[in-house]
Amino acid sequence: MSIFANRSTKWLKTCIHYFKTLDVQQKAIFACYLEKNYAKQLDPYEKKIRNTRLKLLTAMKKIRALSSTDSRGKLERLENLYEIIFSLNTLKLRISDQAIFEICEVELKKISLSLSDALKHAMIFLNSKQLEKKSARMMDDTAKNIGRLSRQIDALEELYRSTLQVVSQEPIFFLFFVQDLIAFRDALESFFLEMLND
Repeated sequence: MSIFANRSTKWLKTCIHYFKTLDVQQKAIFACYLEKNYAKQLDPYEKKIRNTRLKLLTAMKKIRALSSTDSRGKLERLENLYEIIFSLNTLKLRISDQAIFEICEVELKKISLSLSDALKHAMIFLNSKQLEKKSARMMDDTAKNIGRLSRQIDALEELYRSTLQVVSQEPIFFLFFVQDLIAFRDALESFFLEMLND
């Protein structure tokens, strides 16, 4: 195996670990919105978010070190995902009445599940790249995962327009949250497209 092939394999493995950690991070963030005891027991939730953030930072540093000049676009997408995931965490700090999350509990659960599915698909996708397997099914699965995530984001946006902007004391922050979700989906989709074109 050449030094370049070895570097590429390490890069793919590090990316797989990165997506796994992103999934853990998003689940920890959404738990803050979905668990009713979050406000009473902040420490365990925040500790998990902090620990996962450190793991993400470490993975991102490794990806940067292993990235070549021809993978700049992919690196930018990965860094974008990294930044957006932390922005998703700010909604709980901006909303004064945590009970408002009960109104959108179903939508938030579905978004977290769709995010998890999309990130797990990214791991499978990267593993197939590592094994040099490209298939029409992989492209179809990618489109389905992104489409499912889009539908869940659309459902939350619809709930925002019909209910949250009326009953929430700080409705604009839900709009920012939806925009972050859209940005996350777009960055993930762009990453997949760049990988498919390799």
